[in-house]
Amino acid sequence: MHIYVEILVDSFYNGVGSFDGVERAIEISKVAQALAPNTLETHRARGYILEATGNYEEAIGEYEAAIAINPNIADLHLSVGRNYRILQVYDKAEEAFTKAIALNPEDPTPHLLLSRTYATIGEYGKSLQYAETASAINPADTNLRGNLGVMYYRNSFWTEAAQELSYVVTGGLTTDGYEMDVLELVPNSPRIAEYYFTYGLALSRLNRCGEALQIAQLIISRIQDDQLSLDNANAIIERCQQNLNLTQQPPLSTATPESTPTP
Repeated sequence: MHIYVEILVDSFYNGVGSFDGVERAIEISKVAQALAPNTLETHRARGYILEATGNYEEAIGEYEAAIAINPNIADLHLSVGRNYRILQVYDKAEEAFTKAIALNPEDPTPHLLLSRTYATIGEYGKSLQYAETASAINPADTNLRGNLGVMYYRNSFWTEAAQELSYVVTGGLTTDGYEMDVLELVPNSPRIAEYYFTYGLALSRLNRCGEALQIAQLIISRIQDDQLSLDNANAIIERCQQNLNLTQQPPLSTATPESTPTP
């Protein structure tokens, strides 16, 4: 039952279904709650609906009720962590993601979310560690490569950041032999936008301004309503202008020492 609910909700949020599907999922979860209120599947489905409709605290309650029935399902802990992260309760999010990893260490998702969580609270070393692990689990995933590039940038590894983020923007074969698909820059995709402007920033740091300015112009032309991305596009342009100014400055002339009278 929870799978059907997830399909209905996901279809709406992925743009392939109507809101009627969400309303149908809500009704299904309520019927299940009335018929079998104490089953794991009911709590799980109800939690998913509550999460999808922005009722995060209530969703956590349903997921935790499901965990009380069976604490060994990694996705339930992942769901708890996801909702705590939205609520900015980062210590509890960290705890839940860590439990999910213990139960299913080969799933990159909790590693990815821990990476984002640590970055949010400024622990960039840890964020990079988990980003590297997530990408190592599934090195063919362009999104994980993009996240890794962002975390390299946050840790001031400009060259590594540019390398990983190039796979998002241009695709191609990675240094470790994986063919990457381009993630197109489109409106209302803030995570992809972050990959693009971080790539541009990394290029500008490396003084690869021909490429960096192309990224800035792409952002300006495609996602004009995304103010954060526009601000970063302007930062790319400003840094490249600073780089240009530095290269155009004439060398300092060597001053001729003043002659002094012979004593």
